[in-house]
Amino acid sequence: MTPRITEISFIIPAFNEQDAIVETILSVDNVLKNMELQYEIIVVNDGSTDSTTRLLNEQSVDRMELLEHPINAGYGAAIKTGLLHAKYSWIGLIDADGSYDVSAIRPMVQTAQQGFDMVVAKRENIRETDSFFKHIYRRTVEFFIRLVISNKIRDTNSGLRIIRKEALMEFFLFLCSSFSFTTSVTVLFSEKGFFIAYVPSNYNNRPGTSKIKNFRDSIIALLMVIQGITYFNPIKFFFLLVIVFVLFFCMPAMILAWAGMQTLSLYYMLFGIVIALLIAIGVLGDIIRVSGIQGRHTKE
Repeated sequence: MTPRITEISFIIPAFNEQDAIVETILSVDNVLKNMELQYEIIVVNDGSTDSTTRLLNEQSVDRMELLEHPINAGYGAAIKTGLLHAKYSWIGLIDADGSYDVSAIRPMVQTAQQGFDMVVAKRENIRETDSFFKHIYRRTVEFFIRLVISNKIRDTNSGLRIIRKEALMEFFLFLCSSFSFTTSVTVLFSEKGFFIAYVPSNYNNRPGTSKIKNFRDSIIALLMVIQGITYFNPIKFFFLLVIVFVLFFCMPAMILAWAGMQTLSLYYMLFGIVIALLIAIGVLGDIIRVSGIQGRHTKE
């Protein structure tokens, strides 16, 4: 039975967010102070080089704690720093860029009371704010995740969430330190079988410039998906690997052989076998590595 929410630590990672950081802090504080909760707001300044540092040092919000990274370590790394300092049993996450509707926090907390381990703000109007290429990257990653993880996933990387801390800390060693942090949380919670709910919310165009690198972060997100699958359900991964091998290597090799190009067919098949074996060895190595880390962490 998921415990009733009476306390929450809200973590706000910030890197060069001078245009929105103050409003975000004040908005979150205003919402939480009007709810029957013990709360704290943990702001992690992730090596900002603009006016963010000065603005944060000027804040006098009673329940705000400011943590500093000497250099930029990454969005996920900032959240993990906040997690290590959080004192309450529930964790709230929100981006510092002012793009999320803080009024969704109340219904999210109410939803979590029903027994969910994580509640995600589902951005109903995300397509209206995405650029063309960002939309393509987002749709590709979401399609892949829903295909191989769960078609119940509704928003893979929303930055506004309410999460049970005990469940989140179970995966602490495997959480991504980049912008794919929320994607890795979604994958791990889904594969573990934790209860996830989605609350509709609006999404606004952020002021300033986004730090997300679409191609790079999409690749990292896909790697997080693969790691989540192989750790919790390696059979699923190897089954998918077999399907890909048959579709992209076996069938083309057969077509080449049928067309009279036996030598090319043989080389193509050998090439595919080498790739599949290298991937399989890498995945097995990662499973051993992760299991070893998890075992040492459990003993400690």
